[in-house]
Amino acid sequence: MTHPYKDSRSSIRGLNAAVEVLSGKLSLGKKPIDFFRQFKMRKKLKYWQV
Repeated sequence: MTHPYKDSRSSIRGLNAAVEVLSGKLSLGKKPIDFFRQFKMRKKLKYWQV
């Protein structure tokens, strides 16, 4: 058995997946909003200047 990345067809699969998404055949779900991660980054970047 060959690894999927080494079977010399991975770029074809990637292009086919991109075409499906762009043509509307395949829909991607929305990412959930991660409030805790956003809060941590804003705190780290000093978003709120006090």
